[in-house]
Amino acid sequence: MSNQPNQRGTQGRPSAALITAKQDNPVEALRLTMVEAGPRLAAIVPRHVDPMRVIELASSNARRDPKLLKCTTASILIATAQIAALGLEPGTALQQAYLVPRENRRKVGNDWTAVFEASAIIGYRGLTLLAYEGERITATAQCVFENDRFEECQGLEPKLVHRQSDGDPGEMRGAFAVWQFSDGRREHLYWPLRKLLAHRDRHAPRSSYAGNVRIAKQEDKPITGPWAEHFEAMCEKTMIRMAAKRWPLSSDRMRHALTVDDAGEQGRTIAFVPGASTENVRAFASSLGEDPAMLDAGDYADPEEDPEAQPKRKPAEPIAVDMGREPGSDDK
Repeated sequence: MSNQPNQRGTQGRPSAALITAKQDNPVEALRLTMVEAGPRLAAIVPRHVDPMRVIELASSNARRDPKLLKCTTASILIATAQIAALGLEPGTALQQAYLVPRENRRKVGNDWTAVFEASAIIGYRGLTLLAYEGERITATAQCVFENDRFEECQGLEPKLVHRQSDGDPGEMRGAFAVWQFSDGRREHLYWPLRKLLAHRDRHAPRSSYAGNVRIAKQEDKPITGPWAEHFEAMCEKTMIRMAAKRWPLSSDRMRHALTVDDAGEQGRTIAFVPGASTENVRAFASSLGEDPAMLDAGDYADPEEDPEAQPKRKPAEPIAVDMGREPGSDDK
C-alpha cells in the first residue's frame, strides 16, 4: 500500500486534506499537489534523481520564498528538476542554484495575461563545481573596486595582479575570472564595468511597470530579478560564463547547465530537463494544465564576446514583470 497522502476523493474531487491545506497552509497545499504529480514527474527526471527529493526541494524553497506560491506548479517542478538533474540543489546554504519567481506577460488571443512562473538560475558556485567535476578546471571570479590594487594586461605575456583595499573599496570598476586547466595552464579574463553593464542591459529581465505606470520603451523599463538584487554576484557569475567559452566543455552537465541558466536569466520556462525528451517535458506540463506550446526547447544561446553590440531579442521572449508589485497597483 502506498504511503503517499490521498490527494483526491471520489470522482476526482480534492480530498479534505488538500482543501484544508489550501485554506490554512498554502505551502502544504503546494506540496500535496506536487506529490499528486509525483508519478508523472518520474517520467522527466533522470534515474539518479528521486522525484520525491525534487518535491522536497521545491517545497522548502516555497517555504522560504512565498512568492513561489504564485507560480504554476509545472514551472516550479520543471525548474527544480532541471537543477536536480545537474546534481545541484536550489536554495540551500551551498548556493549552487536558485528558484526565481517571475511574472511573465503572454498574449492570449487579443489580450495580455499575467503568468507567474519559476525559473532555474545556476549560481556562480554551481558553475564552478560543474567545471571542476566535468573538466577538472578550477575557476574563481572577483569584482574589482577603484581603491583596490589592480593591474591587468593581455598579449604575449598576460598578467593579472589584484589586492583588495583594506579600507573603503570605492566604486566598482570591473570583474575578472581566473582559471587553471588540468595540465596546470592558467588564464584570465577581465571586463570593465561598462561591459558588465552592457551585458546586464542586454540579458536581464525588465519590468513593464514603474510604480503604476506602464513603460512602453524597452530601454526605459526598470531591470528586475538577480541583476537588480545581487549585482556583484551576477557580475562574478557572468565572468565565469564568459570564461566557459574558452574551455573545452566536453561535459554534458556543463553544457546543460548553461542551457538552463540562459533561459532562467531571461525568465523563460523551457521544455528541457537533462536526460528527458522535450516531448515528455511538454506532456508533463500539459498534465498540470500548462499550454505545452509555450515551452520552447531551450537551445543554449552562447553569450557574446562583445556585450556592447546591438541587442537581439527573440520575438517570442516573454516580458518579465516585477513579482513584488501587481500591475496597476501603487508603490508601497
